Amino acid sequence: MTMSAKHRMSRFSMYAAFLLLFAGCGSGSSGTAIQSADVVILNAKVLASDNARRIMEAVAVRGGKIAYVGNNTGAMEFIGKETRVVQADGKTLTPGFFDNHTHILFMAMLRPMIVDLYDCKSLDEVRERTVAFAKAHPDLPLIIGFGWFYDYVPGRIPEQAMLDEWIPDRPVWMLAYDAATLWVNTPINDLMLKRNPKACRRMMPQIDEKTGKNTGIYMQSSSFNPFDFLDVEEFGSELKAQMFSEAGRAVAETLAMGVVGVEDLQIYKTFVPWILEFRDQGGLDDLRIRLAFYIDPIDIEDEEGLIADLRWWKETGEKESDGRLTLGTAIKLYIDGVSGNQTAFMSEPYSDAPDKYGYPNWTAGQFKRLLEHIDDFGMQTCTHAVGDAGIPYILDAIEQSANRGMVRDARHRIEHCELPSATDIGRMVKLGVLAGMQPAEFYGDASNEKALGVKRLKAMMPWRSLQEAGVSISFGTDYLAGSIPPINPLYGLLVATTRLNYKGNTDWGPEEAIDLVDAIHHYTLGGAYARKIEGQTGSIEVGKNADLVLFDLDLIAVDSFWLIQQLEAGNLDNFVDWTMAGGRIVYQRDGASL
Repeated sequence: MTMSAKHRMSRFSMYAAFLLLFAGCGSGSSGTAIQSADVVILNAKVLASDNARRIMEAVAVRGGKIAYVGNNTGAMEFIGKETRVVQADGKTLTPGFFDNHTHILFMAMLRPMIVDLYDCKSLDEVRERTVAFAKAHPDLPLIIGFGWFYDYVPGRIPEQAMLDEWIPDRPVWMLAYDAATLWVNTPINDLMLKRNPKACRRMMPQIDEKTGKNTGIYMQSSSFNPFDFLDVEEFGSELKAQMFSEAGRAVAETLAMGVVGVEDLQIYKTFVPWILEFRDQGGLDDLRIRLAFYIDPIDIEDEEGLIADLRWWKETGEKESDGRLTLGTAIKLYIDGVSGNQTAFMSEPYSDAPDKYGYPNWTAGQFKRLLEHIDDFGMQTCTHAVGDAGIPYILDAIEQSANRGMVRDARHRIEHCELPSATDIGRMVKLGVLAGMQPAEFYGDASNEKALGVKRLKAMMPWRSLQEAGVSISFGTDYLAGSIPPINPLYGLLVATTRLNYKGNTDWGPEEAIDLVDAIHHYTLGGAYARKIEGQTGSIEVGKNADLVLFDLDLIAVDSFWLIQQLEAGNLDNFVDWTMAGGRIVYQRDGASL
């Protein structure tokens, strides 16, 4: 054989090898078992939600992973005899959503004890509904009213004597609509002070100046935890079964909204065994959930105990984390409270209280020391900050801890991040600090407007400024499992893209609205990045988990005015055809084809 013949043969062999290689990778059209996908979705509007913000038309899923994303022609190569083919007919396909801020398991398990007060218009309605609930549930160890508003309470803050008159002989907790102010009657207050005075201090009890006694009002009830005051036996087996059932219902509701991953962002040591038991019963088989362990300012008083708790959290995570449940990596903190009860820390006084600025929950020195301990354990902080004056506290502590020379991918987060200044935004970029935001809360209410004033409302939640500066944003809801706000991402997408407020107007900083593709990105890949799993999920890219949502409409083509009409009609909760997690259908709407 001549050299040229040998050369041609060598080139032919190489070419043949490439053909075989590409045939095995699915570029051919024979539909062999090697290249066949389990599911192929055609004729969709695929919002890949990757960093390039690509919009494609077809996806192939094989072995629980994305095998292909591109055009219909390319996807046809993945169709074999056993492939399930979905004709999307122009509907929108997105990655599964990740909600960065919920209280899903904690609140769901409390649901059997909760009377919903959100739609009450007066204190009389609150009384009637609470008393009726108590009579209808005589065996409950605790009654939890949830959703009263400051506006219809004389002086904005109620009195213990009033609740004692309503229900004098059974434990009753009454949480405000923002979960920030707790109003309790004497039976439960006495029990709390007797059994766990430290947990009471966490919630900032108000003390009567004349008598020196606890008034039954707690101004930081965002850290409330019935499991700190009641033993497991006091709930009883029947109530416990109901609590687990409610948790299962909340998980199912979450999946039905296209949400495949959540963060339960405030977990207590006494509640962890309940979650593990629920997990072991199969309650989390379809949902990815990460827990954040709550640390309170009073915990820094015992630094050795604080360090022991951090070590316990890390070791618990190493022992108990699995593919669905993650523990031991995140810490929840509060730098301040909320504007509704004037506990959010502001640089300028409240519009309806010129002598009040709110206050920081931590001293600057305490918070810096805490961040160093958390960094030493390699954990991520998720710090609540509603007022503008608290954000620099957080950034100062993060910067000081980083200046110790510890190089790591911390991804510390500011939760809510409602009023960052331009200086704060620049520092967030420099320090790699993330913004964990809940756009539906921008919608607001009259109480919020009175407290902040229109000037601050126009500057609140500056999504476009953060995005253009390069801050990594993740979206969520602050979902309370059955109460307002809803878990449905469509509400947040609507508000983020319109700046719609409770008055039905869009005049609060309309220049800070963002487009839909970016908003979805923050809700998907942004959420995955915020919990350090962006390599596995969050976007529709080859090799990632097949976490997908097919909506029953073309989201990009939908007019915002039409969506607002759907919101007003209460029709935003049924637009998901199906939700896929890891290649498995975990929700399918009645009547939706697959």
